[in-house]
Amino acid sequence: MKALASTTNPDILRRLLSYTMNEHKVRRQDARILLMYISMGSYQGNVETWNFLRENWDYFFTIYGGSNSGFDLLIESVVGQFHTKSDIDEVNKFFANKSNVGSSQKGLLKGMEAANHRRAWLDKHGDKAGQWLEDNYPADK
Repeated sequence: MKALASTTNPDILRRLLSYTMNEHKVRRQDARILLMYISMGSYQGNVETWNFLRENWDYFFTIYGGSNSGFDLLIESVVGQFHTKSDIDEVNKFFANKSNVGSSQKGLLKGMEAANHRRAWLDKHGDKAGQWLEDNYPADK
């Protein structure tokens, strides 16, 4: 399951994501883990998972959001992978419209903290790190 979730092919990612809403394809207790694997497998997977969760928020919130089912870890893993200002702003905007985020509150806070730390690190060190990579690992080799 983890290897499949590491693909960057958007069609395969979307198919895997859709399987998380079909208990004949992925057991309910495994769906959250598959979503986390997809999110952490690649940047493309993270974006696709975030879009999928937003589009299907009511479904996933009904299934996982009201209990201590690891929903907070799912939200943390998806949100915590972000590092751009636009992604962070998008998360803030989405959750600003939610009056109740249930068990995802803790994960949301931890994920936003991680995303903001990533953003701050990139702002401070991104250019230097990029230059070091170009100097030590040129693209033409």
